[in-house]
Amino acid sequence: MLKSNRLLTKLLLSGTTLVTVLLLSASLGQSQFPGPIRDPIIKRPDVIKPIGLTPKIIMERVPLESPKGMRIYAMKRLQIQPNVIEQLRLQQNLIAKPRLNTLPNLPQPFLSPLVLSPTRLKTFVEPDQSFTRLSLDEETGHIFFLPRAEQLATQKITLLNRNEALKVALNHVNTLKLLPADSSQFEPRQLITLQKADVKQGQSPITQNVLQTVIFSRTLNQKPVIGEGSQLLVDLGNQGKLEGLERRLQQLVPTNLPTELRSDREVYDEIESMLKQKFQGASEIRVTQPSLVYSGNDRRYVQPAYTFTAEISSPNSVGKAFFSGLVAALKNPPEPVVVEDTQARELPGEPSGVKQLQSDKLAQLPGGPTGSVLQSPTVGRYVVRNDHSAWVDDANDFKNGMAWGKLMGFPTINYGDYYWDEPRLWLNQEDSFVDKWNVVLMEGHGANWLFTTRSNCCDIVDLNLATQPAYGDHGGSSMRYLFLKGCSIIPAPPDRANWPDPWWRVFKGLRQVAGFRTTMFINDDISYHFGYHIALNSRILDSWFHATNGSSSYQWQRTHGGEVTGYGAVVMIPGHEGDGIYFTNPAPPATSTGLTIWWQH
Repeated sequence: MLKSNRLLTKLLLSGTTLVTVLLLSASLGQSQFPGPIRDPIIKRPDVIKPIGLTPKIIMERVPLESPKGMRIYAMKRLQIQPNVIEQLRLQQNLIAKPRLNTLPNLPQPFLSPLVLSPTRLKTFVEPDQSFTRLSLDEETGHIFFLPRAEQLATQKITLLNRNEALKVALNHVNTLKLLPADSSQFEPRQLITLQKADVKQGQSPITQNVLQTVIFSRTLNQKPVIGEGSQLLVDLGNQGKLEGLERRLQQLVPTNLPTELRSDREVYDEIESMLKQKFQGASEIRVTQPSLVYSGNDRRYVQPAYTFTAEISSPNSVGKAFFSGLVAALKNPPEPVVVEDTQARELPGEPSGVKQLQSDKLAQLPGGPTGSVLQSPTVGRYVVRNDHSAWVDDANDFKNGMAWGKLMGFPTINYGDYYWDEPRLWLNQEDSFVDKWNVVLMEGHGANWLFTTRSNCCDIVDLNLATQPAYGDHGGSSMRYLFLKGCSIIPAPPDRANWPDPWWRVFKGLRQVAGFRTTMFINDDISYHFGYHIALNSRILDSWFHATNGSSSYQWQRTHGGEVTGYGAVVMIPGHEGDGIYFTNPAPPATSTGLTIWWQH
């Protein structure tokens, strides 16, 4: 599968806001920027004007670990054994989807050397509903095999303990011969559990375990290898049965390219320059000691680099923020470690006044999921104002991923609003904006049940307010799926006992809401891969958790500055685990059906 070659400057944001930033290279799709907003916005007491500050950098310039002796490695495309795909296909009773013979007309940014030939991608679907479960990029050897949580939830699942799960996952990897024959080492490092709870108003929830995911880490000469091209995970069902996997690996081949080391001063100077450039408006930034790693992002090389973390203090911020960056360790890197996006970004536009609705309110909503007929969904995207440009990049990644998934011949995806966000679009003019589209993406800072539409402080949308409107209560094009790309917006039962409170009111035709129960990184490569899979007609539930598990941002650890990162959650109407974006009929209201929540821990 194709992914924009973004070397990340990850922004990790939350209510106690973590920020990490990964700097980005050119994307496949056009990255576009929003224009200025001229319409009045809802003013709240906490609204402040952005403050232009040059932050004070507090950084102890201690001696760095030297990269002397570290080599540059070429990334070689790794093929997968044909019998592996056939084994997975037969196990799940999948059928091959016909390949494309020609490449559809695409915007110019798609027509780059990265574009795959139309015959390069093989996909395998379920025979009954054409849901995509398995895909293979025959040029790179990258494979995505998504589990089917909907089906697993109907079974009695016995999970393994941690040691057993790690051992069984490694056995699956060795049996399928998924590892490259090079000098790098792989270790099963993280064990993620997926749980589900069903609840009706006034009753206690019924909880069950459904799936375990083992995430592998890669090292080279005892140094972490970070970035894409080094992803491997295995999904385990009942007693360790293989239910899914992802392999995005390249073989590492040592080169004789010369290496000229940077001085400690050069490294620290670049870190300071980067922080001052990226965080105008911060008052103070405290930097931890940089760590030496190998960095590669599914491009041509893996090379020495330094990662670092910084704590950002900003005026009127809702909480602390942490930044994690990456700088080259060599004066003569074979390719940039961090590459800014040089293509024009698609910017959000200016939301106008109230528009005339094309559909009327429904007096009564039909019950139950729709049939198997695929429909053309509409998409709206809304991006936080006066904040880091990575939110815009992430919204573009989502659309670009959908554009590639759609290439495989599914119904048309119609793109509507792409606006700088404002509270009125969600609160008192929602019928003209967010509730006009089947699929809605929100990009912004968050905390339990709320998100900001301006910076990390202001113009808040609180889903738990008694005045908060319902969504999805229109016929035709109305909100069916809401994706909240912000920190901690969807608390799960372990986070708070009253987790369902706002959703009883919000779900009035809405089918699913996906997001995070913890802090998260903005550019964590989730949005591209998630958009790709849902456009390829994989189930939303499986696509979301597969994307959070497969993110290179969370491959090595799930904590930053004491904050847990990257755990997803999905709230839905019961029985809608099998939904994909091409099902756009309304669901019944939550008050009549109850609620289901899925979450990772």
